[in-house]
Amino acid sequence: MAKMLFALTFLDDAETIYSPRVRRHLESVLSMIEAFPESGALITSEFLKSRYGGEVRRCSIAPFYLVYTYERETGTVRVRGLVPQRSTH
Repeated sequence: MAKMLFALTFLDDAETIYSPRVRRHLESVLSMIEAFPESGALITSEFLKSRYGGEVRRCSIAPFYLVYTYERETGTVRVRGLVPQRSTH
């Protein structure tokens, strides 16, 4: 199991989710990432690359992408934020 660290920006973003379905999906994806930290796709969006760097991963939680980094050496996942999917195109 990876150690999970949450950025304040992610915590702020998560507070804006009012849909119970999206909240449950977010919790499910966070659990998956904790168990399988390399399961997220490497970022291909130029917008997200410029904002977070090239080694960042993402998972879809419609209508958002959950953006995180994984430090294999320390076994640490840093959850960076939730980005509206529309803003990445």
